[in-house]
Amino acid sequence: MLRSYLDAGFRDAQCGFKAMTQEAAHALLPYVEDDEWFFDTELLMNAQWMGMRLMEIPVHWVEDTGTTVNIPDTVAKDLKGMRRLKREFSERSEAATGTTTQSVLSWD
Repeated sequence: MLRSYLDAGFRDAQCGFKAMTQEAAHALLPYVEDDEWFFDTELLMNAQWMGMRLMEIPVHWVEDTGTTVNIPDTVAKDLKGMRRLKREFSERSEAATGTTTQSVLSWD
């Protein structure tokens, strides 16, 4: 969903391993609003939008079958976060280029 809706250039935002320089953290964190499960996605999408190099390294992951995460609630929050990011990125892009994506209708 991230790839099609937000044009994400990465596969897995939820794996817990993240590494970055202090400079990258200082540049990214002011733009991250979420403090729950969507935090990782928002961090990575902002890094991508800012043109930072993202690198995925395969790891062996062992799934925790005893999770207490409320999946429907988490999915709903993630979808809301995705909509917010799409809107924010569109607004930032418009501000950076001085253009708008609003449609204009006219007829004679």
